[in-house]
Amino acid sequence: MTNEDFEQGAISLRLRRKLPPCEQVRATTSRLLLGVHLDQATHVDQRRAGKHHQGQFWPGELTLIPAGMDCECSTDGPAAFLHMEIDEATLARKTVWSGTKFQFQDALLRDLALAALRKARSGDPAARLQVESLGTLVLARLRLHDGGREPPPPASLGQATLARVLELMRARLDAPPSLAELGDLADVGPDQFGRLFRATTGLTPYRCFQWLRMTEARRRLTMPDARVLDVAVSLGFSNPSHFAAAFRKVMGLNPRAFLA
Repeated sequence: MTNEDFEQGAISLRLRRKLPPCEQVRATTSRLLLGVHLDQATHVDQRRAGKHHQGQFWPGELTLIPAGMDCECSTDGPAAFLHMEIDEATLARKTVWSGTKFQFQDALLRDLALAALRKARSGDPAARLQVESLGTLVLARLRLHDGGREPPPPASLGQATLARVLELMRARLDAPPSLAELGDLADVGPDQFGRLFRATTGLTPYRCFQWLRMTEARRRLTMPDARVLDVAVSLGFSNPSHFAAAFRKVMGLNPRAFLA
């Protein structure tokens, strides 16, 4: 069995591969859970809220369990899945989904969950901003499944609000703020904040944060006796290769070439 777990603020990602067949595994979800079936077809038997469903799950098919629901699951063969657990209270300030969907298909939801996994695996401490942004897109998609509509947000952030947001980003270059923290400065939820920020600046919060961080990295690299490793660590990177990749993506060359 292969396990990978990632905690990204309001999002938890749990990847499980090569799970052996199981009988009557019981659990209660603490957060909204979107499950993506991976690898190979597996027969799955599920029970939730007095309802029963069984069927062959194919790679890419989904299941959706609301927060606080008791569930029971059995499989008749090896299984692999990704669970994306979302804290609705943090990202949307309310419950977005209260029903249950045993088995369904949605290519966009599948791709959003897999993209969140890729970002979480990157090792970049700023990946939290990307993963939480993807979580807000998942919630927006689920509103469409439920036939709901989100009221339109204001057209843009005010200049004073934008200044406060950028000030917080600059103060936290080594530990990026969450979407919820940034949204609080604008008095909106994280799901609305990302749209407002992009409408105002033309950038996602993550891209703006990375630009600020790499601009500061460039400044620090020009200091006497600057070392790439020291600059990387000071900006929250535990892996110099992750720092080099982020610097190259923004500045067009790697840090050592910049120092040369």
